[in-house]
Formats: sequence, C-alpha cells, structure tokens
Amino acid sequence: MIQFKRCTLALAAVVILAISANLAQAQTNEVKEKAKKFLTQTDRAKGILNLAHPTSTLQSQGVEFFTVEKNKQSVPGHFIVAVKYSWRSSMDNKNYSTTLDFYFDAGGNLYELRCFNTNSDWPAWAGVNLFVGLFKEALRNDPAVKNDPQMLKMVNDAPDARQLTLAALQIAKALGND
Repeated sequence: MIQFKRCTLALAAVVILAISANLAQAQTNEVKEKAKKFLTQTDRAKGILNLAHPTSTLQSQGVEFFTVEKNKQSVPGHFIVAVKYSWRSSMDNKNYSTTLDFYFDAGGNLYELRCFNTNSDWPAWAGVNLFVGLFKEALRNDPAVKNDPQMLKMVNDAPDARQLTLAALQIAKALGND
C-alpha cells in the first residue's frame, strides 16, 4: 500500500510538473505573439521602417523568434522578435531589405532594438539622425509625453534615431497602444 501511494504521489508530481511546463510555454508563446502583433501592425511597421529608412515604402515583412543570449548563456524568458522588412526606396526605385531585432523580457517589455542587417547603402537610421532634433522636439510637445516625467526623460535621453524609435515604441506600449 505504501509503495502504491509513493507511485501515485510521484506520478502526480510528474503530471503537475508537465502541466506547469506546458502552462509556462503557453504563456511564453502568448507573450511572443502579442509582441509580434504589436510590431507588425501595418501602420506601426511602416512607421518603424520609415524611421530606419525615410525613403522606404514597406512591401512586406516576415518574423522569426530567437532566444536572447548573454555571455553565451540563454536569458530565461527573454526573446528577440526579428522582423525582416522588404521595402522599396523612393530615391532609386530599388528593392531592399532590413532586419531589425527587437529584444523583449519575459513579461513582454521591449528593452532593446538593433539592426541585424540591411542591404541598403544607407545604414538603418542614418537619414533620420539628420533630423533627430526635430523629432525629439515633436515628442516633447506631445501632451502624453510632456506631462509624464518618465516618458520625457526617455525622449531626452535618446541620443539617436534608433533609441528614439525604441522610446516611441515603449511609449506606445505604456499607453496601451497594442
């Protein structure tokens, strides 16, 4: 009888662990899908791409997920949403692609943005960096930003177009504009 109880308890523990692992994976997948939806919403995707390449017209986008690594170790729960934008330049009417990597923590909070690659002669955000001052001023004048010291600090601390893109996306998420 004692042996049966031990087996039953062991089996129950295995089932609970399996259910917990499945729930954690489902939550992770839900957070990833929400991040993907946030980034690939058409108007937002066009805005992100236009900040990276001002003369671009979005043709299509594709998404892949990757694990964040630090010191060659996986960071638990953190993930990268890699969005490959295919676009056409209005300057030379040629097609290009740019892949941007968006870094999220386990809770779905965006904390980093990097250009993985582009086949354009202009690096991502190079054109907009010429107009960063004007963009920062427009963000500072937005009532939601102007009246929130934390958001205003994010704008003021953003030294370039890449970080301004990141700040604008973080503000959109903070305001619930998913």
